[in-house]
Amino acid sequence: MVDKTELDRLKTIDWLSKCGQSIGRNYPLPYVAVSSWEEANRLCTEPSWEAVTEEARSELTEYLSMRFPTKYQGVWNKVVRELRPYIDEIVVPKLKARQQEVNFGDGVIDCIKWDVLHALMTAHYAVCSPPSFYRDLWVVYEDGHFPCGWAGVWPKGELLVL
Repeated sequence: MVDKTELDRLKTIDWLSKCGQSIGRNYPLPYVAVSSWEEANRLCTEPSWEAVTEEARSELTEYLSMRFPTKYQGVWNKVVRELRPYIDEIVVPKLKARQQEVNFGDGVIDCIKWDVLHALMTAHYAVCSPPSFYRDLWVVYEDGHFPCGWAGVWPKGELLVL
């Protein structure tokens, strides 16, 4: 049930490798660059960012449950349980290694695990054309940066990126 292509993509990401460097491209979401790990650590653990990511998850699950109930009910939780070990096996060791280099808090790892799980869930349901917030974050991660907060009132505003 887990998409091997997505897991292979997960393995190729050079996690957080460009944090602090200029962002040389456009992302699907409007964004503002933040300047330091200190700021990113603070932003990613703020209740306002948690509220945005919770709202995005709620939009995703509500969309699926209302429009595709047979594909959602009884399937979502099963896929989540299948994906979590892959995230712990593939992503977390790379993040822990990067954490030793740049000394960010464990909250960063928790945020990334949440985002990756929901990006993979969005990919799992791609045939349903679900809301794209978490896949939009995925693009930032693939680029080596860290989406760490939101400026403005969701859904208007800008993604904060280190």
